[in-house]
Amino acid sequence: MAKPVAFLVFGEDWDQKRFIQLVADLGGVPDAHSWDAILTRDGATIWIAVTPPLEPGQRSRNVEAYEEALGSPPRHKVSLQLSSEGDPEWLAAEVVVAAAEKWNLVVEGFDGEVLTAAEFDKRLVKRKHDLFQARRPRQG
Repeated sequence: MAKPVAFLVFGEDWDQKRFIQLVADLGGVPDAHSWDAILTRDGATIWIAVTPPLEPGQRSRNVEAYEEALGSPPRHKVSLQLSSEGDPEWLAAEVVVAAAEKWNLVVEGFDGEVLTAAEFDKRLVKRKHDLFQARRPRQG
């Protein structure tokens, strides 16, 4: 089974070294194996990779949604790959909240839905699960 992946998208002001330090401050390990950082706690793991910068005018899936939600052109993207053990969504949410305190960002969930940091915060208050995807209708 593929591990779920969420993305954080930042504008021009983001700083990779400060971001990796932020993950380390949360208990993560920088430059672990082939990853930019790995954060493990209570049996859950998040593997973090910084993608190459998005060039101005570069078109890819969701670029328009990123720009609309960010309010500026997207320049940097970080992937958060979540383990299937433990409760990795809450661990990943810690990274999102800590990063949002320093930089303007948007979150792309497992299903490709793009959320502002404020929308993600509202989701944290209301949900215990499915923090990184739109709710599926209940079968019943």
